Amino acid sequence: MFGYDCIYVKRCELFNCLKRGDKVVVVFMGPCCTGKSSVAELIREKTNIQVVTGKDYLRLSTNEDEAWELFLNKIETAIHANPHSNDSIIYIMDDAERVEDLLRIRGVQCVKFSATIDAIKDRYEARMQGELPGVVVKMLNRQKEAWDMVECPIKIDSSQTRKLLEMAQEVVDKLS
Repeated sequence: MFGYDCIYVKRCELFNCLKRGDKVVVVFMGPCCTGKSSVAELIREKTNIQVVTGKDYLRLSTNEDEAWELFLNKIETAIHANPHSNDSIIYIMDDAERVEDLLRIRGVQCVKFSATIDAIKDRYEARMQGELPGVVVKMLNRQKEAWDMVECPIKIDSSQTRKLLEMAQEVVDKLS
């Protein structure tokens, strides 16, 4: 899948920005198995940025809608607080249902990860260590179709096998 074979980063604007303490709020979005978590993990290792995944926001409240609102407030606070605060966040989402809420927040930078459905199925199959049941294939197809409808100016295509650092550098270059 995505290798950690080359971790050294030269002239990496986002990494340098985060090391200085400047604030960055980025949403990595797209279907599962497209490299979002792997790229976020590399960036987290280099910068200690907070990475929030999936429904981690549910830790903020027992009520899902209330937790989501609290999370959106946390995102807005991170954007509008002191620019040198330690509130930088990468939020990883693979559920397109709530993406519009995040896209409305001025200052949030979004990166949409994608891959062909065959690449997604192959990666998911490897993750599950076996052949995918039909219901899972249908779920993956629905998820891919939902994300295909979401517009985002920054896109990362992970259809082909790529080095993790190459993908992370592409994210950084496009965010700069």
